[in-house]
Amino acid sequence: MIKIINAQVFNEGGFAPGSVEICGSLFGRVAYDGGADGGKGGGAVSGQEGGGKSGDTDRVIVVDAGGRYAVHGFIDIHLHGCVGYNFYDAAPDGMVKMLQYLASRGVTAVCPTTLTLPEDVLTCACASAASIAERVNGGAAGGAVGSAADGAGQAGGMGQAGSAAGGDGQEATCAAPVGVYLEGPFFTPSRAGAQNPAYVIPPDVGMFRRLVEASKGLVKVIAMSPEVDGASEFISTVAGEVVVSLAHTNASYEDCVAAFELGASHATHLYNAMKPQTHRTPNAVGAVLDLPNITAELICDGLHLHPAIVRTAMRLLGPDRPVFISDSMMAAGLNDGVY
Repeated sequence: MIKIINAQVFNEGGFAPGSVEICGSLFGRVAYDGGADGGKGGGAVSGQEGGGKSGDTDRVIVVDAGGRYAVHGFIDIHLHGCVGYNFYDAAPDGMVKMLQYLASRGVTAVCPTTLTLPEDVLTCACASAASIAERVNGGAAGGAVGSAADGAGQAGGMGQAGSAAGGDGQEATCAAPVGVYLEGPFFTPSRAGAQNPAYVIPPDVGMFRRLVEASKGLVKVIAMSPEVDGASEFISTVAGEVVVSLAHTNASYEDCVAAFELGASHATHLYNAMKPQTHRTPNAVGAVLDLPNITAELICDGLHLHPAIVRTAMRLLGPDRPVFISDSMMAAGLNDGVY
């Protein structure tokens, strides 16, 4: 067991001095200095080594946080790259460097995300992600995901930085790749945003299945526009296999509700690359906020969304539906400059 003492631990509305016990891959007792506890024990932890419970002689490793924050590992389900590399074209060493950087920033599990690109490029990206996932995750490419929110929770169970298998030991400090996120290429060209509209194509179940095969089943999310020709048939066909997310869209409120009824369950970077909501045309944003079971990504970097929009969305979505993402690209983690 590991006992982290002298830490700042989250307690409802903020952080407070306290300690956290970690038993294997699970959090155990959380305690706050002064006697308040997190519902799993009670009282402040003394910091003495000893058994994890009464009569337990297992060694306890005590870590003094020195007043730093003790937080859970973060899960980023949507990111394209960092430290000079992109997931869709990086060699294995580049993939490892990205995953090491993410682990160093407290991210323990990720879904490498593609862009709208030709099928051969996407096939290579999916195969590379599967290969590195097997190295980092100890032989398993990835687990099942039922929804984007549930998927993040399941990823957390797998995504322990440091669970390497084989290799030269680099993987021991990597965030775990627990899924592949296909962002495109089945989009509305006029809402391509940072995607290349030259590679936008209509929904293609055969292509999608080939990419899933190349990833060894690691594809967990497909982001697409629900209003394009063939979208309804595509959604109804694949919604039971992966999370279908609405993205890069001019869709009306009615289009989106129909897509959700067919099995779509998620929204990619809500507000961004979507036709704006108005008081008479709620469109995709209005549909996501209106329906009760749709999860939605938010990029909370102060640039993609105004803080007031984030606060409003959080109130409307509630505690269980928002999914914070970085949507990072290869310049993340580098010095300021032009990239």
